[in-house]
Amino acid sequence: MQVRRLRNDSSHGIIGQVINVPVDVQEMIKCLPRQLNEDDVINVNFRQNLAHKSVYISRYMSKSTIKAWLDVLQKSPLYRLYEINVDLSRLNPTVPLLDDKQDDLSNRIETISAENTPESEILASRQHTMMWNEEDCLHIAPGHQAKHFDIINDRHAEELTFPSIYFEEPRRFNMSLSVTHYMMASTEIRRQDRRGATPQKILYVAMKLMRLRMVDRIYNTFRNVSVTENVMQRMLEDTEFLKKYVIQNLPFMKTVPNSVQYWDSRKRDLFAMIRQLGKPTICVRIRLNEIRWMKLLTILLKLSNKYPGKTVRDLNTSQRCTLVSDDPVTCCIYFYKLVGSLMKMLKSKQSYNPFGKYSVKDYFLRIEFHHDGSQHAHILLWLNDDPLDIVSENMPRTIELMEKLSSVARDDVPNDSIYANQVHKHTFTCTKGGETTCRFGIPYWPMSTSRVLVPMPQSDRRRRTLQQKAKKLRKSLGERRYARMDDFLEANSLTYASYLDIVRSTLRRPTLLFRRNFDELMTNTFNPYLAGQLNSNIDIQFILDEYSCAEFVVEYVNKSARGMSNLRYELTKMMQKHPEQDYTGQLKALSIKLLNAIEISAQEAAWYLLRQPMSETSRDVVYIPTVWPTERQRCRKRRQKVDRENIDGDSTNVWTKNIIQLYEERPASLENVYLAEFGSWYANANDFVDEEDDVPVGDDEDSEGIPEARTLGAPKEYRRRLTRRIIRYKGYDIDENVNYKREMVLLYVQFRNEISEIVDQNKFLQLFDDNKDTIMERRSLFETKFNIENVMKELQALIILKNEDKSNLQEQAEV
Repeated sequence: MQVRRLRNDSSHGIIGQVINVPVDVQEMIKCLPRQLNEDDVINVNFRQNLAHKSVYISRYMSKSTIKAWLDVLQKSPLYRLYEINVDLSRLNPTVPLLDDKQDDLSNRIETISAENTPESEILASRQHTMMWNEEDCLHIAPGHQAKHFDIINDRHAEELTFPSIYFEEPRRFNMSLSVTHYMMASTEIRRQDRRGATPQKILYVAMKLMRLRMVDRIYNTFRNVSVTENVMQRMLEDTEFLKKYVIQNLPFMKTVPNSVQYWDSRKRDLFAMIRQLGKPTICVRIRLNEIRWMKLLTILLKLSNKYPGKTVRDLNTSQRCTLVSDDPVTCCIYFYKLVGSLMKMLKSKQSYNPFGKYSVKDYFLRIEFHHDGSQHAHILLWLNDDPLDIVSENMPRTIELMEKLSSVARDDVPNDSIYANQVHKHTFTCTKGGETTCRFGIPYWPMSTSRVLVPMPQSDRRRRTLQQKAKKLRKSLGERRYARMDDFLEANSLTYASYLDIVRSTLRRPTLLFRRNFDELMTNTFNPYLAGQLNSNIDIQFILDEYSCAEFVVEYVNKSARGMSNLRYELTKMMQKHPEQDYTGQLKALSIKLLNAIEISAQEAAWYLLRQPMSETSRDVVYIPTVWPTERQRCRKRRQKVDRENIDGDSTNVWTKNIIQLYEERPASLENVYLAEFGSWYANANDFVDEEDDVPVGDDEDSEGIPEARTLGAPKEYRRRLTRRIIRYKGYDIDENVNYKREMVLLYVQFRNEISEIVDQNKFLQLFDDNKDTIMERRSLFETKFNIENVMKELQALIILKNEDKSNLQEQAEV
């Protein structure tokens, strides 16, 4: 079923945002065509702000077109297989031909020029999204001699659902290949024939694959107990064994894009990067601007057959939006490759790098999808030659970096159109948390020079009074126009020093304030080169301290922390409500709840099917399970790997090995390598396709702190990387004395058998005391002086503050 918001598109017809809602149709249609009274369409008319003059359904279909389709379909193999009949006599005069009905002016739809509508609204009006609420469906058991079909696993469901793609012909495959659902989706959406990449097909296949992957991964992760040490393959086929020992921490949900579990894992990766690399220097946000990107539109026009004989410059805004919304796959591939090329350029030390000497060392990238379906890239950048000034109001080298990389001036971009991309426009997202003013702090404060300001102390008695003045000043800046700073100060009876105190009273963290004239107060800080070349919205924010780090990370963590507790609550509630269900049934029901909470756009579904990552790091992150051995999880080998290795039912070789087990089995040539070094610097030689390393040439990092190269043994099972990986581990607090010492010994002291050399009789306590200096020296190679503990504390404070604000808003709404 589709829910459409009807909109007009000039004189070309009716358009509207589409929400695709799968429904449980209990009456199988056995005869086509259907009559209008059988169409199961509910026409809802809202009389407020009347946009449509009539509700009469005219020009809805062509009988000749329907007849031509049915003539072809009734002869198709699948129609004959499922005994679907075609009765052309049902094409009765109830539905007239296009020419049978006079053009009644009273039935025409009011025409409004689409060119006067904002581009973002036109683009949003064409977006397709998917809402799936299986919980609200009525589940009916099949009747006598009837057979139940699961639409997810129905062999011919796709061919029957999309006749314009398959013409009711079953798909045929090479019998020598084991074809998976993902393989079918992957090849169809990438073909030059774009019929298989429509928004409806993309959404259908994406939701299908999500469910299949959840089912596949429910029985994949196990508790590491003595019983699982010698488990055999045939035991993994036993349902009762799986119920007893499968891990119950919902790891299978990490496969869902933008799920709670996915971002919780990525958050841990980001913390590991901050611990090892220090604080990021800047955060860059890039917004997709498809309808202005001529190269992308040219590609879309070549792939489409909608506008023959036209060039991109002949298309109006509405037609460009149609091209973009009809092919989400091409748009996603283009944006992903664009961001990848951009990061390669910014990491280069060549003269063409727009950041100059401040080239990018490392980055953490997150892709976000907004309500209009467009993608945003949020990128944390670690820059070379980062000033690392002590945070204060005197940071000259930081100011120099800021003015080198960013601007707010109109003269720094080629034309007004590009500059308009950087100007903030207030929308509902500015106050979505219940705020009465823009949550992004716009309009920005005018400044005669770029400077750093630190917050006013909480103990300052003037703070509350100055905050009230700040609200009046912001209102004044939004309502009045000033030519100069002197006019602004004079109109508000202020000196420049008192004005700075007012600004300080509004700050929660040390903040860089860019030099702004009064005609630049709505302009985001942008990089002139990127803004000019990308013709898109570019926003640069500078990170000065732990608080700024925490404020960025909270965008991930706040959702994750609340979401995890909500999911556990839902699981407990379901167990109480349905005690007759086993744990696996509860997990399946919970996974449905998780998917029901997601409204996925066609662009996000395409991103998922393309297997393009929602987050990406410049370096691989490897997890070292430093928890006690009995607390570690086990992952069984996938079915494909079991078949490939010919593992029989009595074999105990059923578990994938974690990095500690691989370290214990390292060759003699790596005898003096400790675990943290092994995980960070060494990789299995068989993992590389050729002699090149896993990073591009020219990406060498500073040689300081790199361990000496070790000569590998003759077998060369492992080779040393050019760029080390980020290691992530539990990270026990020093107050947890026993666990802290055990973890430090495990990471930084060589061993061959963890149980006998470290864990047995708590030998790690003596090992820590004997090797403390060596441990601290080695640890310094993997941790910076940046206080990650402060980031965590600030993070927790921000989460509590945001949760309290939401609770207060809910209470006010109830009152």
